[in-house]
Formats: sequence, C-alpha cells, structure tokens
Amino acid sequence: MTTTMKGYASYNENESKRLINSGWLPPALGAVKGVALHTRNLIDTNGYFNVCIPLRMILGFGEDFRKIILNIRQELVLVRSSTDNNALFCSATPAEEVDVHLDQICWKIPHVSVADAERLKLLRYVDRNLNMELSFRSWELHEYPLLNQSYSHNWTVKTTSQLEKPRFIIFGFQTDKDFDLSRFAVLYEMYVNFQQSYYGNVSEPLFDPKEFRTIAPLVIVDCSYQNEIVKSGSIDIRLEIQTKRNIPDKTAAYCLIIHDRVIRYNPSTNLVQEV
Repeated sequence: MTTTMKGYASYNENESKRLINSGWLPPALGAVKGVALHTRNLIDTNGYFNVCIPLRMILGFGEDFRKIILNIRQELVLVRSSTDNNALFCSATPAEEVDVHLDQICWKIPHVSVADAERLKLLRYVDRNLNMELSFRSWELHEYPLLNQSYSHNWTVKTTSQLEKPRFIIFGFQTDKDFDLSRFAVLYEMYVNFQQSYYGNVSEPLFDPKEFRTIAPLVIVDCSYQNEIVKSGSIDIRLEIQTKRNIPDKTAAYCLIIHDRVIRYNPSTNLVQEV
C-alpha cells in the first residue's frame, strides 16, 4: 500500500513503463496497453515471474541518500504480510486459492572503489572517530482498518517530535471516493503539485483528472512550508473526516506520512543512533 500510494504521486507515464520490469502496473497504464499484455511480460505460462525492484521504490532512504557509507554491514529485513491479497489481481470469487511463493531473493548493492590517495583520506576520517549524519525522508504508513459508518470521523494518527515533523501527508480510502459533483479540482491540483514540491522538477502526473477521480483520488497535503518557529513541542497528527453520506461498510483508511529523519553513524565503532 505504501509503494502504491507513493508511486501514484511520484511517477509519470514513461517512468511507469520502465518500472513494469519491477512489477509496477498502475491501472491507467494497464487500460492503455492491456493488463494481460503486461502480465505476460512478467509471468510465464507456468506462473513464474522475475522482477528487479530498485530500493528507491520501497524505501525513502534508497530514494534520498546518495552518498557512500563507510565501513558498515547493511542488512535488509523483509517482513511479509500474512496474506498475498494486496499483491494479486483476482476476481471477486476466484476458483481456487492463490498464493505467491518466493524461490530466491538477491540484494545487489553497489560498492565504490577509490584510488589509494582517496582511500587514505577516508581512513584518516575513520580514525578521527567522527559521526556521520544520514538525512533522508522516511515513509510511514498508518492504517485505520475499519472506519465507523458515520458522517464524521476523527483519527489521531500519531504524535511525533519536531525532528520528524511531517513534510507530506497522503491520505486515501480503500473504497472509491465518490465525486458525484466533479468537485475535485483542488485535490487534483494538490496531487499535481506534489512532484514539483517533493523532487523540485516540473510536474508530470501519471493520471489525468478523469483517471485521478476514478482510480486514485488521493488527498495530498504539502506540509513542507510550515513555520518552523511557531511550535517547539511535540506534534499531534490528526485527521478530521467529513462526508455527505455514511462511510460504507468495511472501509479502510490509509495515511502515508513522509517525514524528516536523521540517523547518526560512527564508522569507527559501527554504532547507529537515531537523532
């Protein structure tokens, strides 16, 4: 769910085509080319698939941090969900239960080799016992699995510190949001402006207004321009939801918070600390 919400806001059509090799298939792209065609490119007749997923696609650290890390052993911990439903395209009543079996996972990390003169500088830096600060934007997903069937709902998402204040909040429902009066221009403008504010590039949204309305009506709030001096204590993140009709039964809400994060690492002692 995290990569889907973030991908809808981040990728354009050309990048989405390139990421088909990573298993990324947004509905808009499938509508143009056909879901079956893309599925055939990834899955053979025996049900085997092979994908290559960039780390920047699933972790904020992989997207933002572009420097070398000295003298550290990196580990990637993958926690698998108890169900594969979010990874499958299935009919409402599939004929048989479908599972995803992973035979092999390889993690490829680039290693940087430097000349002797640069290596000597790096060794001297390690000997100085200095801390390195690793700054990036972390992605944190919060789920409200079952909303009350009412017109209004208050959701206290979390309480955080000033160091990890939210920069962007992406909110969405698992069921379709109804724009029966087509009053979604402001939401679409917030969606379009995300790429320019987040990446500093000219926005090239993946969805046009009609696709945004029917496929991914996300609410994207840009918090990056907030006054840093107004509040010095903890920050409460709370969503107040107001609807014209009762929220449908079995509706889940998802809130993706993109916030600052700083980690301090000492190459000499290999100690990692959160700031």
